[in-house]
This record gives sequence, structure tokens and C-alpha cells, in this order.
Amino acid sequence: MTTADYTFANDSSESQLSIAEACSVGAIPFVSDIYLTRLSSAPFECQ
Repeated sequence: MTTADYTFANDSSESQLSIAEACSVGAIPFVSDIYLTRLSSAPFECQ
């Protein structure tokens, strides 16, 4: 399962919370802006 959340910046506290919540339920996190113009060079990983 993958989750998708849209935030202002990948390094924001909202993005970190989104990643943590996705990981807590075993999902693969995905965070970008609503227009998908900001894609990370590497996938987010659960710690």
C-alpha cells in the first residue's frame, strides 16, 4: 500500500508526520506538492 500526501516542502514537519503515519501502518510513504512538480530523487524510507 502507498499513501500520498501533499505538502509545501519535503523537509517540513507536516511531511515528516505524513511519512511517520504511513510507516506506522506499513504503507510506503509518498509526499509531494499537489501539482506533483516536486518529486524526491530517492523514495522515502521508513526508519
